[in-house]
Amino acid sequence: QLYREYGEGKTSSTPLSPHVFSIADRAFRNLMRQVPNSSTENEKENSDFTCDQTILISGETGSGKTVTCKHIIQYLAALS
Repeated sequence: QLYREYGEGKTSSTPLSPHVFSIADRAFRNLMRQVPNSSTENEKENSDFTCDQTILISGETGSGKTVTCKHIIQYLAALS
């Protein structure tokens, strides 16, 4: 249920607070997005590249970093 509420870039009339699934969803969608790159003339034939993404999970001992990472990995696996 949470996948459906937060995933696929859905927005509701009341904005939801940042959530692990919405952050993972945004990272996945940006990773798959093609961005034009026209920095040099020699690279015109390869004018698209994907946007690399990083998700930083931090917190104190016992705050749930490992569980959060597991949720992100499960979500990304479900999307791909």
